[in-house]
Amino acid sequence: MLFYLKNKNSVSYIQRILLKEIGVRIVSEESSLNRSKHKEKFLKIDNPSIEENISNDHRANKINSNNFDILKNVVNKCQLCDLCHSRKNVVFGSGNITQCSCLIIGEAPGEQEDATGIPFVGRSGKLLDQMLNAIEIHRDRETFITNIVKCRPPANRNPKLEELESCRPFLLEQIDFLKPSKILVLGKFAANAVLNNSLSIRELRGKVHYFSSGNKSNDIPVIVSYHPAYLLRRPEEKSLVWDDLCLLKSV
Repeated sequence: MLFYLKNKNSVSYIQRILLKEIGVRIVSEESSLNRSKHKEKFLKIDNPSIEENISNDHRANKINSNNFDILKNVVNKCQLCDLCHSRKNVVFGSGNITQCSCLIIGEAPGEQEDATGIPFVGRSGKLLDQMLNAIEIHRDRETFITNIVKCRPPANRNPKLEELESCRPFLLEQIDFLKPSKILVLGKFAANAVLNNSLSIRELRGKVHYFSSGNKSNDIPVIVSYHPAYLLRRPEEKSLVWDDLCLLKSV
């Protein structure tokens, strides 16, 4: 399938990869390609986002598990930063992809996550499960859990700026696909990446933020709180996290 765009450069790098995976080739409207030689469909796209501007059959194809698997395969093969050389597994995320009421976003995989390819396992994962159970949110049935950075930074160091920038487009595609009712963000690096700011957790927590989906009526409420790994080191902050969880439950 061939699509002509008014502005070929306005399609993101990640969108180009996804379209290529489903057999769609992008050509600019100004291309010297002789269209009469092709029997493919011709479509002018003013604002070429995958969700809004691809034809009905491809829009339907996007909103299914096969397309999410395509995104996962793209992420699994990613070599955009140096973390690809040290990782054992890409940690794409896990949970309910068809009815995600709450998307949970952490910072980066740890040693056990890197070994298993599953987010939030080990002590941090058990604490997260307890946090969700306390507000009657079932991890497997109601949430999808991922990290802003999909590969483990060596020695569990903080993610570098280039690693965050490389992975952020993948997270945006996940949000676009899942369309969660609300988002819980755990940790400063994840919060800054989602909300596009540089504020501290103390400044961000305790209030409702919104992730802009491009349509103001569909903006997604975002709650920010401390990462479970931080709580294991600073258990005295659990009362603040409880307040954040109650706020999450209420939105």
